[in-house]
Amino acid sequence: MKRLIVGLGNPGKKYQLNRHNIGFNIIDQYLIGKGAGKKISWKNKFNGKIFLWSEKETIFFKPQTFMNLSGKAVEQAANFYKLLPEDILIIHDDLDLTTARIKFKKGGGVGGHRGLESIADYIDSFQFNRLRFGIGRPAQVNQSTESQLEDKRESISNYVLCDFDSSEEKVVETIIPSLIEAIDFYFNNDIEATMNKYNRLS
Repeated sequence: MKRLIVGLGNPGKKYQLNRHNIGFNIIDQYLIGKGAGKKISWKNKFNGKIFLWSEKETIFFKPQTFMNLSGKAVEQAANFYKLLPEDILIIHDDLDLTTARIKFKKGGGVGGHRGLESIADYIDSFQFNRLRFGIGRPAQVNQSTESQLEDKRESISNYVLCDFDSSEEKVVETIIPSLIEAIDFYFNNDIEATMNKYNRLS
């Protein structure tokens, strides 16, 4: 069964290590960890970068439309490969989880994430799977009130477009082997089994 694995992020060197780009980076780390790094040939297609790994019948995809228009690229790839929303796994940053905590999710809302919102709009479904990677929240956002909503939005935008600090980087590095294992498990099982196994451990 073909699967489409989508890492979310923004294109361009200046965004490369941002918290918001963890989706791109997880895909890269997975492929390097599985020894596929040397044979990767990313192709520019569907407004993104795509790599078809035939051994796993898996399409890895990094939209290059910028985060808020991710759905445009995902729709094109999904339509070309005739995939249902349930065949798609979106890897994305999540403010509601502490740094490097991971959770798999089957369908559901988008929690204000603009990339997920765009995907749901373009493919007209919320039933795609997700791998949520925690980036935490800035302290000032947690303490803000509704009257400070505009400042809160700006603070979040600045936060997700910054790199992880040195202490966060160490935490992220330690989770990579478990993350690779979890993605492998997902390839060989359904989303429910993956949620049961890994969500309770994270």
